[in-house]
Amino acid sequence: MKLLYRVPLVRRLFYSLHPTQAEAAELWDFIASRNGYTVVSLGNPKGEAVVRDLLSTMGVISPTSFLHHHVLPIVRGQFRGVYLPYQPGDPQSGFSPWEQVVDCVHLLALLAQMREGVSRYYLDPVTRGYQEWLAFRSDHEVWWRYQGRLPPAGRTAGRLLEYGCDLTEAELVEDRLEDARSVIRQGELGTPAARAVAAWVDEKYDLYGEERHGHG
Repeated sequence: MKLLYRVPLVRRLFYSLHPTQAEAAELWDFIASRNGYTVVSLGNPKGEAVVRDLLSTMGVISPTSFLHHHVLPIVRGQFRGVYLPYQPGDPQSGFSPWEQVVDCVHLLALLAQMREGVSRYYLDPVTRGYQEWLAFRSDHEVWWRYQGRLPPAGRTAGRLLEYGCDLTEAELVEDRLEDARSVIRQGELGTPAARAVAAWVDEKYDLYGEERHGHG
């Protein structure tokens, strides 16, 4: 079974991960409690005020649009948390459970990098671009492991422009991701965030077992 699982087409057809909303919420609860992070969701006035202040520092042009479409690490003093444009596990959120899993990987990767030089992510677009590249790398590793494919190329640059990065930095991140695709397809989890979420998923689901493949 493990040898078959390494074949992308087999993984995509029979072993791809299809979490429920409740399971996505469970993952967020696990990651937040284990790491001491607070989850701030859209609709939390105090939390949104903090996020708007950070977005202003980042030079984000459309904070209201950002609040409805994007995630953000929140680090202020001793406070460490994440902003989500949805309540984890809410079926009315417009965000699929798989998108919520990927967001969890992404934010975990960003927060792991922000233990040192906390404010540089918000103040320096170049630092932000580099840290986002590592976070997107983590996302892609999880995509390959549990979906047997990578997300469509070419979307990252546009997203980074909405994060206040300039076009040159955004395109550089896109190029780095493109260069990393061949390595990611080898199947190894090279980033701590991807490994942390994979450990939870692999314990949660028997992806090698007959009865759980194609979990829906």
